[in-house]
Amino acid sequence: LIEMGVRAVVAAGWVVDDDAANEFAKAFYTAMLDGATFGNALQNARRETWNRFRDSNNTWGAYQAYGDPDFRLNTDVTAGEKVDDRPYASAEEVLYDLVSIQMKSQDISNAETKEMEQMKASLLQELADLNKKCPAAWLAQGAVSSRFARAYGELGEFAIAIEYYQKALSADGEDSGANFSAAEQLANFQARLGEKQNDPDLIRTAIKHLKYLKDFGKTLERLALLGSAYKRLAQVEADREGMTAALKQSAAYYKEAAETGVQRGQLDSYHGLNWITLEALLGNTLPDAESWLARCEAVAVERYATSHNLWDAVASPDADIVRRLLRGDLKAEAVAFIVAGYREVFVTAQATPREQDSVVGQLNFIQTMLARLGGDKATVDTIEAILRGLAGEKEEKTSTTAVEVPRSKSKGEPEGKNGPKKRTQQKPKQ
Repeated sequence: LIEMGVRAVVAAGWVVDDDAANEFAKAFYTAMLDGATFGNALQNARRETWNRFRDSNNTWGAYQAYGDPDFRLNTDVTAGEKVDDRPYASAEEVLYDLVSIQMKSQDISNAETKEMEQMKASLLQELADLNKKCPAAWLAQGAVSSRFARAYGELGEFAIAIEYYQKALSADGEDSGANFSAAEQLANFQARLGEKQNDPDLIRTAIKHLKYLKDFGKTLERLALLGSAYKRLAQVEADREGMTAALKQSAAYYKEAAETGVQRGQLDSYHGLNWITLEALLGNTLPDAESWLARCEAVAVERYATSHNLWDAVASPDADIVRRLLRGDLKAEAVAFIVAGYREVFVTAQATPREQDSVVGQLNFIQTMLARLGGDKATVDTIEAILRGLAGEKEEKTSTTAVEVPRSKSKGEPEGKNGPKKRTQQKPKQ
């Protein structure tokens, strides 16, 4: 029903008592018709049913709710009411608002402008207000703490995010809501904070935690997180020897993720592309590099048809960069073609500022590592020119021509099929 577009659904999870069900229905629909929100009407109906029938049956707890907790049957009844002043009816409403803030953060880029600073400050204030409004008992739930952590992390507040993940993992009870994902993301944010603060020891701590998790089970996510952490370590290592060692470790984990993905029928092109890119930066020759690049592109094109995911869309363009690195012909004459490819995808996919930052961030990484490794200066200058070419296009959202993304041999990025892009939660690639 939700997938069909129904705004709110309430249904009994088990057999109910007729009298109690009648009481619940009266209280629920009376509140809805009086202008209450779905969440508040549900809470009121449960309370009324509990008060009358708690000693005889458990019907008050049978009704499960799905959808928008702020949905109203008649929005005019309570016109002028300040929604932010209403108490939450359930922890699910808190999670809903946290996801909303998280999605809004996708419109914030890394550009240090007054507009971006104001947008970030506004969302941080929303999080602070939500924290004050949320009952302490709900804040102690692992699921709520994890969602706070995710929201703060999306805004680049990694230290605060880490604190919330630690709270989530310390939550008591069988149904604390915390899971392995919280532990993975705690380590991920430790690595990201270590990079931000130029603290290699913090990144090494994150790597140690991820290796512990990998000992529990070798998942593609944990392998990719280890690859990502070593990439961050390479960027903060002071000497070339330490940087090179970190790059080799990163390549090894991304390779393992790619090969494991193939074995499981779950190849993620991002893993393969990172592996081949790192090998190219290290100057290593891979006889089967072209085979892997072609496989990654094919997988991305196939998945993009249904996923419309950023990383599937950008696979072909990134593969083009890697091919040129391997051939040693990433030269000035290629800049216009490459920039046009990125622009095309940014426009077609209606890429958010955050998504564009992710693509540009990978190019920055390649340029920085290549320069520090003593790579060809002309190649380093070419990447710099590509970055300059993209800098003026990061906010472009419309196009006069229809294009298909991703293409098999050029640059691309996020997703977008026909019409406006649907904003969905995408797990950041590591």
